[in-house]
Amino acid sequence: MRPIHLFPSLEGQLLCPSRYWRGNVLRELVQAPLARFFVGRWVHQCIAMALQGHPLDPYRPIPWPRQVVLNDGEDLESLESHAHSALERFAREYLDWLRARGAVAEERLETGLEVLGRPVVLSGRVDARVGNRVWDWKTGSLEGCADQLQEYLFLLYQQGQNPAQACAVNLHSGEQHVEAWDENLIEVILDRLKLRLEGLLRITPEHHPPRPGRHCRFCLYAPTCPESQSPRRVVVNTRTGEADDLDRRGAVD
Repeated sequence: MRPIHLFPSLEGQLLCPSRYWRGNVLRELVQAPLARFFVGRWVHQCIAMALQGHPLDPYRPIPWPRQVVLNDGEDLESLESHAHSALERFAREYLDWLRARGAVAEERLETGLEVLGRPVVLSGRVDARVGNRVWDWKTGSLEGCADQLQEYLFLLYQQGQNPAQACAVNLHSGEQHVEAWDENLIEVILDRLKLRLEGLLRITPEHHPPRPGRHCRFCLYAPTCPESQSPRRVVVNTRTGEADDLDRRGAVD
């Protein structure tokens, strides 16, 4: 039996079976990426390259794709300012310290398990690690990061290391959330993985209904979902600044 792959962010994807099915099974294309997601990935890429020895200019221009999607109330200038502020804080408060200690960037961790009688691979990509300590960079809220940090520590434990703590950092505000390793977390995490696997197994070709909620705000498929609760969205040409409303068919008005 082929192993089923589980990862920390899967829990959020399973909030809406339709989004999971369209993105992970059908791999449907979207008209343009959400601007806030593009910026978050770019910030992470800049940090990873800096930890690998490349120079870091916190105020370098963002290499926007030709089109991006903005939620109501967002604008490119504010997102750029947010990204540059995040990189400036990282350069000021973390970069030298991590480099001096040989931090590993973008490290993939995984372990094989049996969950509900099925072979499972739990995996995660750690933003930065120094020995038995892990850092996770956030360009937005720290809400819900505790489970993710615990699973990173569990992955280190499964690899025979002696995990100490994992820290999520909001690079915009400087806020931190720290999770310390405790072997009592093992049972908690295994129970969590059982629920995650059960949710995944309930999604089938015949049953993957939309389940709208707050998460619609960050769904790439919201414009073509009749039950979406996402705010108004516009697609912006980053070369000209022109913006057009996205209708529910995903086309441009």
